[in-house]
Amino acid sequence: MRTELQQLNPDHLPEKAREIAQCIGLPAFLRLVEWRGGTHIYVPDKPKAGHGVVSIIGLDAAEKLAEKFADRLEIPKCDAVARAALHAAIAQRRANGESELDVALDVGFTARWIRIIHARHCQQENSRQKELFE
Repeated sequence: MRTELQQLNPDHLPEKAREIAQCIGLPAFLRLVEWRGGTHIYVPDKPKAGHGVVSIIGLDAAEKLAEKFADRLEIPKCDAVARAALHAAIAQRRANGESELDVALDVGFTARWIRIIHARHCQQENSRQKELFE
């Protein structure tokens, strides 16, 4: 599973995504996003072993999904939330002393982009701190 999805804060999810995650649990929801995010899936009334949804999230979660969302279900892509989580993780790694190069190679970005992400994150943190004293 993509690292940025693992660090995703469920409170930041869009309403429909939160509803699905609450129904089947965040790990199962994240597997759905990775499998079919941005598309729709068919959720049978009575899921059985071997069905695509069951193979991705398990029978128990598929049955819960069927109870609430039987038939066609749009799976949100959650790109903006995943991107924000990834950028926060990058900034944290830099704050912990990892080099731009190591982080860039690990996430597949350029060192320059890592520098920009870290600088933006620091600016946001500084503006939040200023608000505390105003």
